[in-house]
Amino acid sequence: AGEHARRHSVRLSVHPGQYTVLGSNNSDVVAKSIEDLEYHALYGQYMNLPAQDFTMNIHLQGLYGGKHEDALKTAWKTLELSETRYGRMHKTYLRVADIVAGILFRQGDRKAAFELHRVVVDVSISLFGEESDQARAAELNHRVYSRDA
Repeated sequence: AGEHARRHSVRLSVHPGQYTVLGSNNSDVVAKSIEDLEYHALYGQYMNLPAQDFTMNIHLQGLYGGKHEDALKTAWKTLELSETRYGRMHKTYLRVADIVAGILFRQGDRKAAFELHRVVVDVSISLFGEESDQARAAELNHRVYSRDA
């Protein structure tokens, strides 16, 4: 399917379920949400699709006490929870940081996206090695962020 999508310039996406709530006040819900996102990300990885050709649609805003949290606050909160739970040198933190960098980029905070994605590249190299597919993919994606930083 991945080869067919690339050949015909088709952009594929996934949409995790309604119980994937990164903005939850419950850290266990956030941890399970991250696991669900990792599971859905495997579709793109197994089809060898670069991140820019594989979209994951997720709901970021939560409704607490009748007041909406904005997407950027929720993204930062999720990154903070991930770092607290797993530490920076963990593949789950790495994936969350990559997702948050994309959110920042799309929300217009190009400088913060660039800086956070530099962390993604550095952690990828530390975890998997400089010549790994993960590090090369992170470097490739980082070039997208560097264009507008």
